[in-house]
Amino acid sequence: MRKFLLFGFSFILLLAMAPRAHSQIVTITPANATGWDELTLTLDANAACVPDGKQSVTLGSTVRMHSAAFLYDNIDNWGTTWGDPGVDYDAKPKEEGFDFPTLADNGDGTYSITFTPAKFYGVEEGSTIIGITAVFNGGSWDYEAKDFGDDGCGDFYIPLAYDPPTPALKFKLDLTYQEELGNFDRATGKAYVIVNDTEMEMDQLLIGIVPDARYELLLTEADDGITAGTSYTYKFKMDDTEETVAREPVEAGNFQITIDHFFNDEEKPVENAEINFMLDMRYAAREGLFVPETDYVDIAGSLNSWDGTDYHLTDADGDTVYEIPVVLDLLTRVEYKYRINGSWDDDKSEFPGGGPNRHATVIKSGRDAKSVWNNNIPGMVPVTLSVDMSNEIAKGTFVPQENYVDVAGSLNGWGGDWNDELFDGEADGIYVTNPAAFAPVGGDTMQYKFRIDGSWDDDKSEFPGGGPNRKYVVLDTVGGVENILDVVWFNDVALGINAHSILLEEVSFYPNPVSDIMYIENKVNMKEIRIINILGQEVVRMRLDNSQSYQLNTSELDRGLYILSVVGENGYVGTAKFIKQ
Repeated sequence: MRKFLLFGFSFILLLAMAPRAHSQIVTITPANATGWDELTLTLDANAACVPDGKQSVTLGSTVRMHSAAFLYDNIDNWGTTWGDPGVDYDAKPKEEGFDFPTLADNGDGTYSITFTPAKFYGVEEGSTIIGITAVFNGGSWDYEAKDFGDDGCGDFYIPLAYDPPTPALKFKLDLTYQEELGNFDRATGKAYVIVNDTEMEMDQLLIGIVPDARYELLLTEADDGITAGTSYTYKFKMDDTEETVAREPVEAGNFQITIDHFFNDEEKPVENAEINFMLDMRYAAREGLFVPETDYVDIAGSLNSWDGTDYHLTDADGDTVYEIPVVLDLLTRVEYKYRINGSWDDDKSEFPGGGPNRHATVIKSGRDAKSVWNNNIPGMVPVTLSVDMSNEIAKGTFVPQENYVDVAGSLNGWGGDWNDELFDGEADGIYVTNPAAFAPVGGDTMQYKFRIDGSWDDDKSEFPGGGPNRKYVVLDTVGGVENILDVVWFNDVALGINAHSILLEEVSFYPNPVSDIMYIENKVNMKEIRIINILGQEVVRMRLDNSQSYQLNTSELDRGLYILSVVGENGYVGTAKFIKQ
């Protein structure tokens, strides 16, 4: 039987004293929804508490939810602390179909968002979600909607229905580094966990439908006699080799506890590289927005938990171009903004009112990330450029986790004045300038090319060896005109079309999107079928006996965009995109 969360005394008192209970301000439909159900959350913005110095979210550009899942293992702190994991108002939720946690305007002062909390927040399977912690804003923190509390406005604590969890232990073992060292083979190897001297084989996990070198085993009260308050000894075993590291026993609770380790606690050393963040403040100084003699500028973002206190940029040579070198973990993508005097006020921080964050990818060779304050130079207007990198991803010449793509041209001194890095917010292989690039309006035609990792090497830049530049006449944006260019293929080479392949029209497959069975038909005898995910990882390789048709089971593929590659006789290679739903 489902039951609702029981509130602590302090929270009952809060509800009794509040002029409006949060249940009147935020409602959940259906009322008995759990954290694993799809539900609709509705905010009555006009009934919400607006903190001093803020404005109603109804006056903002949009309404967004800043929230987190609250799990059962933190139930003692319900009503007093923030949940975890969470999704910031300006971040992309884990659930597919969301760019931001944006609520839809119902036209009557209420705003709604439909989502599945477990998917939305990326909650681990087996966890029990007892509620959601949330506040709402109007696209920036100048506008807020909060709950009423005894000391003013407070966070919303929104209970969900749940089944009281039972004791369980989930053991997880990561052998990817051992495989890299040559100590383990995922194809033939086995992993075990020894609990209270009983050895049990662990289940191998999959990436898509491909076996991975990660393993787990769930022990429950019902199936394995796991008892709350009882301590269990454990260690892992890889093939015939037992761990030598000493592990402390784990005590089972009245909920699932996850024990996650690398073998012998040996994990791959973290590699890092330096990004030199560079910010041109000359135009901001000319317009009186920044006074070099008295003001400072910092960087705040995912690199420092959005706290730029110790991240002040410096101007060593007095040219009003500020810099700060930061060493970061390799192959991470940083989101950030610059601020004047450490303030998030609209006149002190970049792209206010819910505008985009900057992005920079950490690559092994290190790099400069050059920007102009707020992308604002007099006489220049925003230009949105997009390039489809799917062909390069399929070929392996561009790996989303390892490379970045930028645009260089007359708009930015061919990459010498500032960087315009493109970002794949939809994970579909299409990279977009976000924030928009900016270019001079009128005058000469804008010329440009796209590059991989900011390089002009022939294998990294478009149309090498003196090939043509792309061209565009920038329009004046007066009257609401926008410069949004169509998506182009990198190097104008579409997916599946190159010097050694037949046009992709000769690969016939259906349906698209596909949920379970894909029917593939081809004029050329097929020797092999491969499927590559958007991260460039091969998740399927199927050998065929020179067949011209095949029924491929895709039911175990994760939802998302994939590349189908067909290898045939006489050097034939045909490729095309498809969506698994």
